Amino acid sequence: MLSGVSLSTLEGAWRATLANSALGRAWVGLRDATASRLGSYLPTSWAARVAPLASAVALVALLFLSPVVSTGKNALLVLIAAAFMVLHSISHPPNADGATSLDLPYLALWAILLVAAAASPFPLASVKGLAKLVIYAMAYVTFRDTFRRGGLRAYLAIGAFLAAALLQSLYGIYQYKIHVAPLATWEDARSAVYVTRVYGSLLNPNLLGGYLLGSIPLAVAAAMTWRRAARLMAVALAILGPVALYFTFSTGAYVALAAEIAVLGLFAFSTTRRDARTWLVSALVLAGVAIVVVLAYQHVGAFHERVARLFTERGDSSNNFRMNVWAGVLPMIRDSWWLGVGIGNDAFRHAYALYMISGYEALSAYNIFLEWAAEAGVFATAAFLWLVIAALARSIQAFRAGVSRPWAAAACATLVGLMVHGMVDTVFFRPAIQLVFWLTLALIAGLYHLPSAITTPAHLPVEETP
Repeated sequence: MLSGVSLSTLEGAWRATLANSALGRAWVGLRDATASRLGSYLPTSWAARVAPLASAVALVALLFLSPVVSTGKNALLVLIAAAFMVLHSISHPPNADGATSLDLPYLALWAILLVAAAASPFPLASVKGLAKLVIYAMAYVTFRDTFRRGGLRAYLAIGAFLAAALLQSLYGIYQYKIHVAPLATWEDARSAVYVTRVYGSLLNPNLLGGYLLGSIPLAVAAAMTWRRAARLMAVALAILGPVALYFTFSTGAYVALAAEIAVLGLFAFSTTRRDARTWLVSALVLAGVAIVVVLAYQHVGAFHERVARLFTERGDSSNNFRMNVWAGVLPMIRDSWWLGVGIGNDAFRHAYALYMISGYEALSAYNIFLEWAAEAGVFATAAFLWLVIAALARSIQAFRAGVSRPWAAAACATLVGLMVHGMVDTVFFRPAIQLVFWLTLALIAGLYHLPSAITTPAHLPVEETP
């Protein structure tokens, strides 16, 4: 069943189908024609020589700067990284075939999104929203090309993201120390406990929580496989990331972090028969986490209140707001279930104004699955679920096969955490989180090309021989 869900049984047939399709033949023909025309220039071309380095630098800049630059600059960084990736592919074609069975739900999702955008009653707003998703699609293709090449290039991408997350963690802890002022009304006015909610450079506690959720499992995997300074950075993030996430006081991020810890625990305990030490360390870590959570719940008023609000339903203003938004979104989905109202928050806002409960205006559905259904219909939602479930199954299958096990477990936990957080918040479609999501999917697609550990630089070729 796992093989079927992960689509691995279709891998060979899918590659053959894609290679023989009009799209596949067109890409290969264009690439070969371009390489043929440039063949006499490539050996002496300065651009061709620096293409691998420029591609790596552009990718590192994208992942390192994404939490500190605006949406427009994030888009520009993606375009630059994608352009260098194309140049790199022409001048240094990868040995490994980049096609995976995850391409099937990915392309199905995009086919549905194109139709949904064209059929939207708000075409201009929908095309604008679709353009944003195109940027993320280009980022995914760039990430996937990086991971299929493997070697140091793949670890540079992960390392840039983890370094950025570590800086955000340190900045968040500093903000808590100086009791940074809130940028908006994030607290229930009836709350008896005042808390300082940190937001890093992302300017939103929930957004910072979601960003850190994507980094913590990967930091654990890096701490297990990397060496020297890289390991120290990963260990620091694995410790400080949860601390900064705690100071966001984002209830959704708390629940998602618990889900990530549970997933990592399940992976760790599944190795008990093969490695008793892994079982012992996992048991001690999980016991320590449980003790800390219980003590914090009993003795820290702010944490007690944030956790207790999970069970108050409409007794908390934030919960009440989300429930009212969901109550307005469900009729909207019912009336436009086929292809939705259009892509993006502008199209959503135009349609939601006709359904919202008075006084509860929103820019999104506060649930990624309701968001997909409202914007692009049930078929897009099904395709997105198909993509996520196939990716989760692929990571589990790689773990069971002994392929890059720490990274397989971390990627699976990250994906689960992002989905859990996205079910109760509105940050999933923000650039910082979208890049983390597509980076995780690209990591899962490239697990079989990823070295299991960093030993010495000599074992990590920067580029394979073309």
